[in-house]
Amino acid sequence: MPEPPLKKVSSSKRGGFQIDIFSNLIAQKKNLAKFSKRGVTRATYRALNKTGGKANTILKRDISKSYNLAQKEFAGGLKQIKAGPSKLRFLIVGTGKQIAIIKVKGAKKQTALGVRINTGTGSQVLRGHFLATMANGHTGVFRRKDRAKHKRRANLTTGAVQYHALGITERKFPSIAHMVSNEERGHRVFAFIELEYPKQLRSQLNNEADKAGATV
Repeated sequence: MPEPPLKKVSSSKRGGFQIDIFSNLIAQKKNLAKFSKRGVTRATYRALNKTGGKANTILKRDISKSYNLAQKEFAGGLKQIKAGPSKLRFLIVGTGKQIAIIKVKGAKKQTALGVRINTGTGSQVLRGHFLATMANGHTGVFRRKDRAKHKRRANLTTGAVQYHALGITERKFPSIAHMVSNEERGHRVFAFIELEYPKQLRSQLNNEADKAGATV
């Protein structure tokens, strides 16, 4: 029995990237005419959802390893949109959320040159960065923006000349959408999908065949 075609998509939508798995229902129905349309549809969306759920797990493990992040730090930014009878498509969508680099696993150490940290590619020093705790209690890795300087200004109440610093920003990872759209990571996930989806589809079709008293 020919396996249904599989489409792989990575595209921008509202600032997010997505992994898109879909099946050609018309081709499946032609090859499986002995099954009811409802049975083929049911087998298809169940296979898509099982494959998509496993692909999402692999994707999270890959991101966790690449960026040295616990999955809980970014998992909420991965949205799963499951397939159903009227929509034979399973989506994994990465949002535009960014994660502070302070969230990486392992120690963060202030040095004379910057902050030593392990961001997934081994220990490295983020030159010119510093550890600091904000007034709200949040601790992060910060740096001064390029060409930022101390500037003079008059106090609006007293008129006294004061100095203040502008251009301090917290260092963050690229968005979760960017993490999902990584080409090498996408190839690894798609390689799994291409092997897993036919297995899941055949299993679900067998379940439908059992109900109909036939075998696939």
